[in-house]
Amino acid sequence: MNRTLLTVLLLAGVWAGVVTSRAYSQTFPSKPVRIIVGYPAGGESDIIVRRFGQVFQGTIGQPVIVDNRPSAAGILGSVLNAQAAPDGHTITYVASPTQTINPHLQKNLGFNPLADYTPITILVRTPLVLLSNRSLPVGNVAELLAFARANPGKLTFGSGGMGSGNHLAGELFKKHANIDVLHVPYKGGGQATVMDVINGTLSFMFGVVPNSIPFIRNGQLNPLAVSSRTRSAALPNVPTVIETGIPNFDVSIWFGFEGPPKLPKPIVDVLSAAIRRAASDPVFSRPLLEAGYDVAPSSPEEMEAKIKSDYDLWGPLVKEAKIE
Repeated sequence: MNRTLLTVLLLAGVWAGVVTSRAYSQTFPSKPVRIIVGYPAGGESDIIVRRFGQVFQGTIGQPVIVDNRPSAAGILGSVLNAQAAPDGHTITYVASPTQTINPHLQKNLGFNPLADYTPITILVRTPLVLLSNRSLPVGNVAELLAFARANPGKLTFGSGGMGSGNHLAGELFKKHANIDVLHVPYKGGGQATVMDVINGTLSFMFGVVPNSIPFIRNGQLNPLAVSSRTRSAALPNVPTVIETGIPNFDVSIWFGFEGPPKLPKPIVDVLSAAIRRAASDPVFSRPLLEAGYDVAPSSPEEMEAKIKSDYDLWGPLVKEAKIE
């Protein structure tokens, strides 16, 4: 091909991209933005999204509609996200297990967890906190491990069910610490698991920080460590698992926004900027920070990297622990 002609074609392609980007930024959004939530109305995720939506509609310049599509582990939300038109007017609120744990537990999800989405931002995160009952004669992780090794198979840890986030955190802890402890799954977890740690039926568990704080503050549960790489702002005096001598232990539950596959970058940029502005509004962020969440929106690239790293972390563990 003639070199001059090739240059002209390349320049034309670049110019077309610039024009397209400008067109997107000038026309989007042109109608209400729908947020798909794969969890029931009135639940924790729904409350966070609705509080966010009240602020977000001011920053995006259009009404925001929260569309609850509850299903097991929020999977239906991700299926609908994969099928939505890539115009930015439909985005989906996701929790990390839906995309990083459940694909290793279920064969027919109805969507590809590593391809059928466009990352926008991780909105909020929370580490898990290792909690022991007060009657257990341990005051830190080192003492817990010593007690577990002196009593193999006698300690129990609870979770919200097979394959739940706190189950896998417990299995990862068990593996890294090389201890023999028994997993006791609860249907749905929540209060039942916590109460059985309090009353001594269970030895310990990994609990979500916001849900655990009330029991820590009233002295019913003993916080031994948090699962994230850095300490939790809500529990600044509680060390990380890494600090206690177990390296490379970095686990957190995150919630964020994704768009359909092939969502154009100019639209992602508009959404990301608007979400960041809304997240910085104290009306949204203050209650979550006080509850123990970390509100720090990520870039799309950071979200994509986190999804891949979490996916790669849990896959081998699920196989090794024979979790089904």
